[in-house]
Amino acid sequence: MKIALVNKHLRLGGIETVVHQLRDGLLAHGHQCDLWFSEYNAEPRRAGCRPLYPRPLGRLEHSRFARFVEAVFPRRAWTGRAFQRLLAGDYDLVHVHGFDETYAPLDALRELSYVKPTVVTLHGAWFFTGGCGQPLDCRRYLTGCGSCPQLGIWPIPTEDNTAAQIARKAALLGSAPITFVSPAQHLRDKALCSAPGRNWKIDVLPNGVDCAFFSAARKTDASLRESFGVEPQATVVLALCRDFRDPVKGFPLMREALASLKTEHVILAGLNAPAVAREMPPDLRVSAFDFIADRRRCAELYEIADVFLFSSLAETFPCVVLEAMSAGCCVVATPSESVSEQIAHGTSGLLAEACTGEALGAELTRACRDRSLRQTLGEGARARVQREFAEPVMIDRHLALYARLLS
Repeated sequence: MKIALVNKHLRLGGIETVVHQLRDGLLAHGHQCDLWFSEYNAEPRRAGCRPLYPRPLGRLEHSRFARFVEAVFPRRAWTGRAFQRLLAGDYDLVHVHGFDETYAPLDALRELSYVKPTVVTLHGAWFFTGGCGQPLDCRRYLTGCGSCPQLGIWPIPTEDNTAAQIARKAALLGSAPITFVSPAQHLRDKALCSAPGRNWKIDVLPNGVDCAFFSAARKTDASLRESFGVEPQATVVLALCRDFRDPVKGFPLMREALASLKTEHVILAGLNAPAVAREMPPDLRVSAFDFIADRRRCAELYEIADVFLFSSLAETFPCVVLEAMSAGCCVVATPSESVSEQIAHGTSGLLAEACTGEALGAELTRACRDRSLRQTLGEGARARVQREFAEPVMIDRHLALYARLLS
């Protein structure tokens, strides 16, 4: 098979983790696979990773010449034409991941699906809502959106166009021959209840994790801990996310939960981590690392952590939770639908009774005070990941889906 994977970014967060896992897995199985991406990335060129927008223009777009570049070489028009060229390419199948209309219009995606077998992974709710990635408690997507509670929060503009957007998605994609993939059952259920998605074919293929890369072998390695400035006997609480200022990530809940701790060492890693670390209780020992692009360094952080704290209000199927579980962490998390599909409370992690800082803090305190419980839950977490969410299982499920579509 020759597969084209399409994504907005080359490197950023959980979506990109899944895309690279899938690409590496396809190559390892002897298939051809190119990754097309639209946003400029400063990494050295990689074979098979192809920008939809020329690298020199992308570099200038991140300079003081940005307005000139956009005026003369508008990104959306350029990347839209590049996306259209996939129709004429020799790919057997196109698999679209992090999609939005900054790099290709929905009309082009619809047209592609009538020319080539097309798979779209729902990494969020954007495809079946008026524009939000996570509806949270809002259910307006069931009745056509409008009166949006997330106005002004990207990608939704300050003027409410959500009713028109969801109607447009229903018209363009409602009957298009696209095979959708959802990493989680809860997202599939929402999509099938929406106006755009009620007739979609949606396969549930959970995200996976490399259990050899995210290991628990050096959980008590003193030298590894010292490399992060952590004392060998300290109880380490790790919180890692793409951006702590993202309101969906629930940092206020995390801060309230952490206020109950006394002697533990807290590590924050992600965009804006140094800034939010200054908002922590003054008596709490906190180490903060900005966004860490080095995957191996992230794996080491999981490995020294005793507890992984996760406070998101809503996610699709978070890779960071799977990575922490694979590394034998005792995961303490808010009870979102996504994490509830990953963790069995009391067996492979701890879920708060409610999405509040108080409830999250109660479970966090319980984990930090009981070393035996932490170890038992960490072992249970790794066993569950190896059984249900290992990377080879994810790759095999995708290969089976591709084979079915191409047959």
